[in-house]
Amino acid sequence: MKSQQLDMKISFSDGGVRLNFRGIFFHENWASIQEKIDSFAHEGIKLFVCQMDHVEFRDSHILQEFLDIHNTLNGRKARLIFIVQREASLQFFTPYKHIFEIYPTYDNFRKQGFVRALRKVGVAYSKKTGIRISPTTAALVMLLLTGWVLTLLSMIQNQSDDIEGSSQQVR
Repeated sequence: MKSQQLDMKISFSDGGVRLNFRGIFFHENWASIQEKIDSFAHEGIKLFVCQMDHVEFRDSHILQEFLDIHNTLNGRKARLIFIVQREASLQFFTPYKHIFEIYPTYDNFRKQGFVRALRKVGVAYSKKTGIRISPTTAALVMLLLTGWVLTLLSMIQNQSDDIEGSSQQVR
């Protein structure tokens, strides 16, 4: 039976679900996988990481099914991440690589996830304020502000020295 040729290991980490697939992926496997993902999504889980390196895809319709579940999870404010390093698996996801989040390792995802979150905050901030400047302009503004602060500190130090000198003359 085809459905017995795909193993799925489920583990929980970092507030999400990791689905490690191993074996041959047929379209007949999809119903049980979709049921699991839907049940986790109904429980409020927002992160689904699918490890796909040890999978051989035998049906092109699976890609459309992943796209459908991706859209469903996006509607629930959840993310579907693929960990794929093997070239054959990467080729399978090529038609939708601009839609899916695909990383070579879980560590790369975690590092990119932090940078991506920072970028999202920056984009949201720039959309709220309307202020958008280039990194070069930001560096020049920081340099200018640093110069002003140093000038202010040196003026305060000079005045402090002048006051101290005047108070010693009065004594």
